[in-house]
Amino acid sequence: MNIEQMTEALQAVFMSAAEQAAVNRNSEIAPEHILYAMSTDDGMSGLFDRLGVRPSELQDLAMQQIRRLPQVSGQPQPNVSRTVYDAYTKAQQYMQKKKDTYMSTAAFLWGLFRTDCEIVRTCTRTWGMTAESIEKAEDERRGGITM
Repeated sequence: MNIEQMTEALQAVFMSAAEQAAVNRNSEIAPEHILYAMSTDDGMSGLFDRLGVRPSELQDLAMQQIRRLPQVSGQPQPNVSRTVYDAYTKAQQYMQKKKDTYMSTAAFLWGLFRTDCEIVRTCTRTWGMTAESIEKAEDERRGGITM
């Protein structure tokens, strides 16, 4: 993963997710940590509004699932999970499609919703969130501007 390819907002999401994983003594930064961090990022509120998602509800869901993740003893230095890495790879496809120079939080969210994991399935069932709905909401928000 190339952090320099990410917008500052996405870098901040990853730092927050890593902190959350460490606080919860998780060995990996999982999709739950990413979604938790995104739900606390004021910059994501416009996208979540368009998706019909209340950030506080997403935050609660993510925290419930974080509490179920395996914990390790000591002070872990969490690694990126396979699913988060897959989401990054898929987000690169989004960047190419949109001709973006940098990976945005919305691009990463789109990539995450192209993976198959429990929290994504739960978000889809609860709010109807899909990669397609994320792309549509982000296109409306951007108005054709590239990142």
